[in-house]
Amino acid sequence: MNTVRSETYLRLLEDLLCILSARLEESQLPIHILLESPFGELNENQEELLGAARNAIEAADIEVRRLRKLLDLERGAVSMAQQPMGVAELLRAPLAIAAARAEKAGVSYRWNVPIELPRVIVDPTHMPEALTSQLGIAIARSTPGETLLVEAREVADGSRVTISVSHGAGANALTADGLLARRMIELQGGTIADSARATIIELSAERLSASSNITR
Repeated sequence: MNTVRSETYLRLLEDLLCILSARLEESQLPIHILLESPFGELNENQEELLGAARNAIEAADIEVRRLRKLLDLERGAVSMAQQPMGVAELLRAPLAIAAARAEKAGVSYRWNVPIELPRVIVDPTHMPEALTSQLGIAIARSTPGETLLVEAREVADGSRVTISVSHGAGANALTADGLLARRMIELQGGTIADSARATIIELSAERLSASSNITR
């Protein structure tokens, strides 16, 4: 009975997300037209109000898309094409985005990603997306003047690579973005653990031979 009820709720939620997506799309067009080709001159306050409305609609649309993808992940409708990928390459885009976000938030940042780390087994599209989200959450938990520190290291037996993210002690709010990132990491064989001032992500490492078990 619980399984049937859960499936019913999932279908209802999916239907609701479809309706919300359609309504948000309908709302975006008239606001875009008013801002780009207004019927008459808009004063500064009117432009600000329309701009705020457009930003709110776009933010809501992003949240709806995240929830939809989360549902797709739970249904197994998202394929994961996992393959070996260098850790530095994996973190390049997420760290670049995190640096820009940190500077905007007044948060300092430091990275330590050794080039000799073994490659990890990940989806080259979904894992960078998940890491970008987690770094954004870490920045949001930090206050101006605090430091975001990202360190990558190989565990002793060479089976996994740990990405440690040290951040501020702000509350870790429950969000669709956070849930989606966590689920994407887990579905790729990774783990994620949160504490007051750190988020630890572990990913499966490529093991080419028995020699990969030797600690560097």
